Amino acid sequence: MHIPFCSGKCAYCDFLSAPATESEMEAYVDLLVQEARQYRGRYSALTVFIGGGTPSVLPVHLLARLLEEVVGGLLDVSCPEPEVTVEVNPESFSGACAATLAAGRVNRVSMGVQSFDPAELARLGRRHTVDQALSAWDVARNAGFTNVSLDLIYGFPGHSEPGWATTLDRALRLSPEHLSAYCFLLEEGTRFHEMRCRGQLPEEDEELQSALYDRCRTVLEDRGYRRYEISNFARPGRECRHNMRYWHNDTYLGLGLGAVSFLDGRRRSNARTPEGYRSQVEAGRPWDWIEEPLPAPRRVRESLILGLRLSEGVDPTDLVGGPLPEEEQGQLRSVLSKWEGKGLLKRLGERWALTDRGLFLSNEVFVDLV
Repeated sequence: MHIPFCSGKCAYCDFLSAPATESEMEAYVDLLVQEARQYRGRYSALTVFIGGGTPSVLPVHLLARLLEEVVGGLLDVSCPEPEVTVEVNPESFSGACAATLAAGRVNRVSMGVQSFDPAELARLGRRHTVDQALSAWDVARNAGFTNVSLDLIYGFPGHSEPGWATTLDRALRLSPEHLSAYCFLLEEGTRFHEMRCRGQLPEEDEELQSALYDRCRTVLEDRGYRRYEISNFARPGRECRHNMRYWHNDTYLGLGLGAVSFLDGRRRSNARTPEGYRSQVEAGRPWDWIEEPLPAPRRVRESLILGLRLSEGVDPTDLVGGPLPEEEQGQLRSVLSKWEGKGLLKRLGERWALTDRGLFLSNEVFVDLV
């Protein structure tokens, strides 16, 4: 579920989000409720992920309504322990917000901290301080949340090994159940991209990025976290069940502006403009998506790429969209063997997985598989 609101754009962010007034937020929640009602009885959810944007910028009465009327109306009542995650940012995560989430069946909080270094937070354009991040952590724990994830970012221009070591150390002192560590990627339309075009932002240092990733993986694994996906680490049993559905190429329903769904073997997107989304919902056409053709060969290759992101790897003979014609199977086997020879892939019985070296260079493999 997409909440396209935030307190302001960070320097690296290209997400579909922007600041908004309370009345604009209320009108949007009205549309979300209306859209969700159109799906009741057709789909039910085992997991829910409310992201953005920054859901915690919503006033608490709108959050409560969202959780009661949208989440409550779509959760599978037969599921004894559904996973319900909400993304929050430290500057907007108050005690009232936490209490509202806890009362609304939310049992997992994903907190966008990104760094525990004041200078790095300023460079990234974040709107919280280190002290606010630590206070937000206490808010989550005091509200009873026992499954909290921290989002971190590394390898951005000006990042350093000492700065990353500080962030990892501060994060681990909190002992979160889950950590996501994302490598910086320059995106068009961002403030960083504008700076690069003006010659004000240096190129990324790929060797440094690789070293920072290796340090992260080593430090977290030494502290009992398991890397279960390229960028995600968890205590045993604390993997994000919702995101695992993406990586297993399972079905999912997207609600909100620009939200993407994968249903009945087809990928569909809601309108990406507020006017288009409003028209779609008010006309009562939840099926009126922008549909992307997904022929079987492409679905198989996407399933393979998604599965390779996981530490468990993937069995090429058991993929969504398969089986492929023998000729295309041969082409896939050839590509996999090629990257095995280059040391980026390995075999785990019948499964294929990225090697330690392949984790950071995974895009080279994925581009070859598209």
